[in-house]
Amino acid sequence: MYCKNCGTQLQDNDVFCTNCGSKAEETAAATGLKQPDQPLQVVPQKPYDQGPARQTPMSPVYPYSPTPPAYTAAAGRQKKTGLVVALAAGGVLLLALIIFLAVRFL
Repeated sequence: MYCKNCGTQLQDNDVFCTNCGSKAEETAAATGLKQPDQPLQVVPQKPYDQGPARQTPMSPVYPYSPTPPAYTAAAGRQKKTGLVVALAAGGVLLLALIIFLAVRFL
């Protein structure tokens, strides 16, 4: 037995077509009755008018730019800068102490 809508082969016990879902008509051999011949009525369908196609403009695609790696040398450089500042301040204080003591005792 074949589907009258799409032509797919159906099993004898199928009620609906497995391809298009339309109801499978029983044949005269399966029911034992002869069905009257009726012309098939085809109702023309109006095409669905969607109107002009609208597309939203796409945003520009930028190339992938990876995040730059974090530099650990900057942290080490900051520690060295702090050390240099501390040594310079200590040297200035030592020089001021030497001058103060030299002026006071001479």
